[in-house]
Amino acid sequence: MKVKKSVVFAAALACGILLAVPLGAAAASNYRMAENGPATREESARLNRTFLYLNIEYNDRAPHEQLSLDTAGDSVVSWRSADPSIVTVSPDGVVTACAEGITNVYADTASGTTLSCAVTVTNNIGRVSLSESRLYLEDMGSKAALTASVAVENPAAVPITWRSSNPAVASVDVNGTVTAVSEGEATITASTPEGRNATCKVYTGAVAVQKQQSGGAFRNLFQ
Repeated sequence: MKVKKSVVFAAALACGILLAVPLGAAAASNYRMAENGPATREESARLNRTFLYLNIEYNDRAPHEQLSLDTAGDSVVSWRSADPSIVTVSPDGVVTACAEGITNVYADTASGTTLSCAVTVTNNIGRVSLSESRLYLEDMGSKAALTASVAVENPAAVPITWRSSNPAVASVDVNGTVTAVSEGEATITASTPEGRNATCKVYTGAVAVQKQQSGGAFRNLFQ
């Protein structure tokens, strides 16, 4: 039995109309008709920041950042912190760090939307850093000096304990002077009484030569 082309076309057209109606209605819901102009797309509410990083320093023990609504036509009714022991948030959206950790800050809007910002707080008070992260000592008996810096108001008053993971390869004295003893590699660690520490990798002898050559070849790939 032959089906006329006009019948098939009419059926296809009807299906197309049925499918198009809900799609058009859904798309139209995201638009608002201007009073004397074309339709404009509604902006969904959002904050000016979705991620926030705050660093507590010895000279800035309560770092803070301002959060605000980044869209027009809505307003924030209330702000709240998921963990006030990590960060607090003021009624006008100022987020202040209290302690190290990760949490969220929420904004409840007049339109009924709840927005969030993920906040990470790090505490750098007492952080230890070294003058070098790697040392290459090719000759046995050769020396290099390491200097430790502590992020406190008076870093010179903080005692530093030095130790080597492999004194048979590289030794370190109480002042941070590293000496190559035999071929190989070792890690030098500088620690404070509070348990903060920093490390430096030491390569000696032929290992030092090899590491420098391989590192230079790697850097040349990007030059």
